[in-house]
Amino acid sequence: MSGTHGYVDSELRLFNARGDYYDAKRENASSEIRLRTITKLIRELRFNLRYKFANPEPWKVWKEIEELNRETRKLEREIKNKREREMNNKREKKSGTKILYHVTNRKAAESIKKSGRMLRGKYGTFGGGIYFAETVNECKKKSQNGSDIVIEARVFIGNALKTSRSQYKNYTFTKLKKMGYDSIIANGFVSGTEYIVYNWAQVEILSMKDKDGNEFLEPEENSTRVPVIENSDSCDGCAIL
Repeated sequence: MSGTHGYVDSELRLFNARGDYYDAKRENASSEIRLRTITKLIRELRFNLRYKFANPEPWKVWKEIEELNRETRKLEREIKNKREREMNNKREKKSGTKILYHVTNRKAAESIKKSGRMLRGKYGTFGGGIYFAETVNECKKKSQNGSDIVIEARVFIGNALKTSRSQYKNYTFTKLKKMGYDSIIANGFVSGTEYIVYNWAQVEILSMKDKDGNEFLEPEENSTRVPVIENSDSCDGCAIL
């Protein structure tokens, strides 16, 4: 009799656990909540396997558990990546820097590789600057000079002038400094937010890769990276790329 009661209790807990799992999935709950519901469901499925008379085909239950374990590993990776992003955002906010991306053609990339510096362009919505985006895909939508090479960089944003596409005008490093700003963050673009700096010393090149993900800037060449310099005031005289 006690075994029957135990089975009924197990079935009820399993029913509730499965309901919580599907509710969390349907409502697109956070990774943390979904992970808790999966852990609970796996525990109840394992416990329910004790009642062999209720599980004539236990392999089906084990198959479900394995699928849930795969989902668990995926959610654990998502949570880990999320926490790493949060930590990076905190560090970036504290240091005034941000990891951003820029794409260009191979000829320009060769010049950058040779000098170890990203120099400002001649033209742009907000003047001749060094333009960045938050993702590679956004960069490719914005680029007018090809997208053969992807550059990942740590960019000193500092105190940014926040503006929009409709308020475009030419800026230089000196003009921004006189206004009390270090960079520009411009919204209102279909392709995403633009980040612009006007001094090569605000950019530290982290990596350069081709379309296939192969290193364009080899590890031993990384010693040519230019460190982020927060208080340089000599960009208006920089060479134009």
